[in-house]
This record gives sequence, structure tokens and C-alpha cells, in this order.
Amino acid sequence: MSGENENSLGIALVLSFFIAGVGQLYQGRTKEGAVVLVGGLLYGAIAFTITLLTAGVAGLVLGPIGIAYWLFNLYDVYAQFLDL
Repeated sequence: MSGENENSLGIALVLSFFIAGVGQLYQGRTKEGAVVLVGGLLYGAIAFTITLLTAGVAGLVLGPIGIAYWLFNLYDVYAQFLDL
């Protein structure tokens, strides 16, 4: 693997680490990136609202689901780069 490809993977992973879907957009996967980005934003807004309404109790369930979504996003960027 060339250094350029490794840098591209690193940049894509860092982008997706901070904002789900941006790594896919960086890779040129516009549709997938948009779906992941919008899905993450919607999930975050809904989870935040429900957690506020339930005095934080829902966060015990919604937090791990959000983390799983985020981890899948990172895996997707990595797998697509390696063409798994």
C-alpha cells in the first residue's frame, strides 16, 4: 500500500471519527455518506430529546446504540478502503 493511500484512509477515518458520514463523502461515496450523515444527525437529535424527556434514563439504552452506529461508520470507511 502506498503512503498516499494510507494518508487517505487516515483522513477518512479521522473525518468519520468526528462526524459520521464525512469519511464516506471524502471517499467519494456521496449517497452512502449522505445517508450516514443524515441518519446520525437524526438519531442524535431524537436520542437527545428523548433523553431530556426521560431525565437521562433513556440515555442508558440510546447511548450504546449511538456508539454502535458510530463504530459501524468507522468500520464501513475502513472496509471500503480495503475493499473488504
